[in-house]
Amino acid sequence: MRSTKLPAPGSPAYTRLREDVLSYLWRRYPQHCVVLTDPRSRRAIDVGIARAARHGFRDAVDIRPFVGLMVFLGSHFDEDPQLPWAGEHLRQSARASRADAMTGLLGETARRMEPIVGRSGEYYRRALAWSDARGFEEIAAAHDDSDDGLRGFLRQLYRRKYDALGDDSVERLIQGARSAARQHGLTAGPAVIVYLGLMFLLGSAFDRDPFHPWASEALATAAASGPAPRGCELHERAIETLRRYTRLDRLMQTRTSGG
Repeated sequence: MRSTKLPAPGSPAYTRLREDVLSYLWRRYPQHCVVLTDPRSRRAIDVGIARAARHGFRDAVDIRPFVGLMVFLGSHFDEDPQLPWAGEHLRQSARASRADAMTGLLGETARRMEPIVGRSGEYYRRALAWSDARGFEEIAAAHDDSDDGLRGFLRQLYRRKYDALGDDSVERLIQGARSAARQHGLTAGPAVIVYLGLMFLLGSAFDRDPFHPWASEALATAAASGPAPRGCELHERAIETLRRYTRLDRLMQTRTSGG
């Protein structure tokens, strides 16, 4: 039977819940756990437990997959304009049992995302590889921050996702990225491009995603620099972290295939 009350933070029951979710993440997303480390993972899980509770998910059996979706889709997936179906499903299922709501959400996620990321994540990996192969200077030279230039950048970065979003959603994403980047003092063209690309790959709230703390750290570290250096710092931290993930990912794939 599912619990209807969330354990109080700091209580033994809450600690058990958090450790249960951490064990789940180690099984499902070990690369993230290695890169993030357990202390930071626990802090991210605290955020996840609170976000899950907003939708009535207060039992470990529901909180585990909810936090897993935060890793897979981005920490604020339930309000991400790139994923309007997620928030819509949660609103429409508000009166359903939490078991049915979570089952439906997981099913909708699989249906929507598999054509974009690939059955084994192969399309998403290609987008990451494309990003890894391009330095900040190359991005600055090859793309401009006009609306057409940004659309062209997104198509090259991750065509499957671009096509899935559609023109109207892409336009909202671009305008949202401009606004969010400006709040961080990122006004130079290349910096806006980098910010937009990270929103596209990691979720619209990547700058405050507890599973990607390097992003807020990079923005804070570079706060005293000019817009262009700040964009370069964000790009460098993103690529540095990406390479740690991809090394671990290749290692796991090799072990899984028996190579």
